[in-house]
Amino acid sequence: MGVRKNELNRNFIKLTQKRGISLIVLIVTIIVIIILAAAVILTVGKNNPVESAREAKFKEDIQTFQHDLALSISKDYTARAGQRDNKFSGTTLAEIQDYIPSFTKEYEGKLIVKDDQLLYEETVTEKEKKLFEDLGIKEKIVATVVAKKSQDYYGKRITNYSANGVDDWKIFYSDGNNVYLISTDYVEVEKLPAPKNGGSKPVNTNTSYIKAAPLSNVVSGYDGSSNITEEKIKALNSDYFSKGYTSINNNMKAVAYMLDTEIWSCFAGEKAEYVVGGPTVEMLMESYSQIHKVDYRSRASSDVGYEISKDGGANWVRYGVILSKSDSLYVLPISNGANAMWLASPSAMSIGNVMIVGNNGNVDRVSYIQTNIGFRPIVCLKSYVMLELDGDGYKIK
Repeated sequence: MGVRKNELNRNFIKLTQKRGISLIVLIVTIIVIIILAAAVILTVGKNNPVESAREAKFKEDIQTFQHDLALSISKDYTARAGQRDNKFSGTTLAEIQDYIPSFTKEYEGKLIVKDDQLLYEETVTEKEKKLFEDLGIKEKIVATVVAKKSQDYYGKRITNYSANGVDDWKIFYSDGNNVYLISTDYVEVEKLPAPKNGGSKPVNTNTSYIKAAPLSNVVSGYDGSSNITEEKIKALNSDYFSKGYTSINNNMKAVAYMLDTEIWSCFAGEKAEYVVGGPTVEMLMESYSQIHKVDYRSRASSDVGYEISKDGGANWVRYGVILSKSDSLYVLPISNGANAMWLASPSAMSIGNVMIVGNNGNVDRVSYIQTNIGFRPIVCLKSYVMLELDGDGYKIK
């Protein structure tokens, strides 16, 4: 009986010990879970002390940079008795430290100084972008940004570009190297330039369309494609020239007039690299496709000129691709003084046809002697030009 009692006591002790160990393990496990849960909550939420410390340092650094830059500008004003001809600009660490002594290498490539302003580069993260903008730092808007974010920029008015009495321009396109502007309206016929060699300037011959003029007066001043010699201008009709096409047909002579940068320089302001008499069909199709998320294309099918496609190149036609009539960047109403816009590209339809965009949105072809077509010049801005938000539009910096 005593032996049996002792055995029961031993079994009870073992069972108690096992339960004790299990309880300890359970408690430790609960504590670990609580710690991990707290860490997750802190990370997901905005209470992560490490991340909060980084943000605090980030903001403190930027505010110090802003203070130093403002101080440098103030000192420069004082040193020059309030007459500053040039504003501070810099992109490298050394250049920026000339104006912001506190600037550190970790911010090189993220921030620049341009015309007394601290701007952030497009390469920053979305989180950094928000922090910069919370502190009043704006993005450095250049051609690459405009190209990537075309829907944010195409069609926006430029508030400070004026040339030859025309001061209403919109962002039309960006190839990543340059931003191109288009006149918001057809330009008055009196402002159109005369050809360089022979011929006479376009004149209005249709009183129903007071801003329209045919290209018939200009063709005798050009020898067709041989007059288009600059590589950057050939690139506007790149498919035509890359295929080795040449032409002395009247439609190409008319295009040579429209691409004559020397005569169209009358619309070139200080920030313009060059100006031409209107967009090419290649430029039009690329710009429109970026905005409207379609796959419109153009191709030079012969030395005569271009065909177009609305289905990514599956089918090609010589006219009939329709643009939205409600998008005034590309299509103007008939009440604006002309029935269509000249494009600086020859049409494959015939040796006398030039491409146009009609007021109904139709990308079409007409004879170069047509009297109801107007001109909307294209300005290629210099590659270093930046844009800055200005009300509902942008101004050139």
